[in-house]
Amino acid sequence: MSKQYKIICVDDDDINLTILESLLAEFYPVRLFNSAQSLLDTVDLTQDNFADLIILDVQMPGMDGYQLCSEIRKVCPDIPILFLSGYTELADRLKGFEAGGDDYLHKPFDPEEILYKITTNLERIDKLNSMQSELKSTQDIAFTSMVNAGELGQVIQFIQSTYQAKSYRELAGMLARCLESYDLSAVFCFRYQQQQEFFATHEKIPTNLEKDLTSKQGIKSKLVTIGLRCIASTEHLTILIKNLPADEDKQGRLRDHLAMILDSCDHCIKYLTAQQIQQQSYQQVLASIGEKAQQILTKIDHVSAQTREAGRSNVDELKNELTSLEIKLDLDEASISEIHSLADSLEEGLAIFDNGMQEIDYLVNSLFVDMNKVD
Repeated sequence: MSKQYKIICVDDDDINLTILESLLAEFYPVRLFNSAQSLLDTVDLTQDNFADLIILDVQMPGMDGYQLCSEIRKVCPDIPILFLSGYTELADRLKGFEAGGDDYLHKPFDPEEILYKITTNLERIDKLNSMQSELKSTQDIAFTSMVNAGELGQVIQFIQSTYQAKSYRELAGMLARCLESYDLSAVFCFRYQQQQEFFATHEKIPTNLEKDLTSKQGIKSKLVTIGLRCIASTEHLTILIKNLPADEDKQGRLRDHLAMILDSCDHCIKYLTAQQIQQQSYQQVLASIGEKAQQILTKIDHVSAQTREAGRSNVDELKNELTSLEIKLDLDEASISEIHSLADSLEEGLAIFDNGMQEIDYLVNSLFVDMNKVD
């Protein structure tokens, strides 16, 4: 990265601050604070570029890391905030996410891991800023009517549209637009063939903590609500909703709609996976047939070449012998004509054989061309 990024570290343990400074100072300008209050008293959070990334200890006297993160988020919604804590339970990570954190590092931390987390979060923000500056407000025509339709109608239209999905990425786009039509901001994870792929609404890039939360969910937790956030999960799909409406009635309806959307999307992922496996099997069969056909063609070419060479040699030898016999036996015109006719017939037969082998080569090569056209 060419930009000189500025980092703030807040920890009540001076030893931790010293370790962080020695690790990061080589790469970034670092400012250290031993409490949340010292940061708030010293730094004007409304000032542009006061920092590019903040690392917060969780347990601190007075205001803890979660509370400080919430205060920072009131003024700085996008700056990456990394928590540093010895608490590793899912509840702790969810609490960090609820406070507005982007990632969660465990103490004692690995130097390479923390440098990697810092780099990836800075790159994510750079990409997000670039995308936001270039983003044009466009929406798929197929979903324009969905915005004006009733909530249940939107679900039905989404379910109908999933039947047209030809790929996981296309299905993810449909799901993102459906969630956006409810004014929801979400991150979701597709699981298929031992792979995971992450997506987000509004063309945003999921944070590491969001990926962590969605990748580790499964069918054991169908739907979990935490404040105005919820995680809805099936075998092949997990959706993390970040902004449920405060209105309880509307929130309840949305939870019901999410259940239907989730099940429909899960079935579609299963179908796409089955198609993918079938296509892979089909391609393997084609490849096997092609390999065997190539072996057959090679064998035919080898045998035909040997046969042509042997046939040509025999015909030439026979013609030479016949010419010699003509002289030795002093044959009459009729006998000589008959001998030449026999030699010509042998040459014609050899030519027919050559033409036949060339036609076989052409047909086999045509087979290869047709097989390559099959997707």
